[in-house]
Amino acid sequence: MHEPMDTDVNAEGPDGTAPLFVSTPPAGAFGRPLAFYAFAQRYLEAADALPPPLERFFPVPHHLYRHAIELALKAYLRAKHVPGDEIKRRIRHNIVEAMNRARKLGLDSVYTITPPQRAAIRQAYDYEEKLRHCDIVTAMTGYKGLPEIDVLADLARGLVPALKETVFKALHELLPTDPAPPAPQDG
Repeated sequence: MHEPMDTDVNAEGPDGTAPLFVSTPPAGAFGRPLAFYAFAQRYLEAADALPPPLERFFPVPHHLYRHAIELALKAYLRAKHVPGDEIKRRIRHNIVEAMNRARKLGLDSVYTITPPQRAAIRQAYDYEEKLRHCDIVTAMTGYKGLPEIDVLADLARGLVPALKETVFKALHELLPTDPAPPAPQDG
């Protein structure tokens, strides 16, 4: 179990390697690349921490990996200056639209989503849509379109760390730069 994180974006993670963000972003942080990225990391960590399922049908890891992928894609989109309002109103939870838009903005130069992974994203989106539209009978009886968990897991485990540099570069672009120090005065 993770200890609550502080609000310092430069704080090290539990393993001492990765800078982390707060589990609840400060006011105004929603929609910023780092907020999406930090939550993508947390969803990925949560999915990886789950024990093997006891039931034959257990969609929770699918949901966690899918959401990690969605948030990572949104972090990339924000890092590429897609307005937060556009993500909120147009893309919403459409992971297929997020993937397509990210690919148009150069995602393939940072991380290539393979054809089987693209198919898994489409399957995950279709499944989540069934849940959103309250088709609970289909969703809970082992909907045949649920993607292979290993494909989603591999995608999330590859995509999230691959986007770190892009997201942090965008963060540095947002930070104010220090003006040059004043020249020393003679005298």
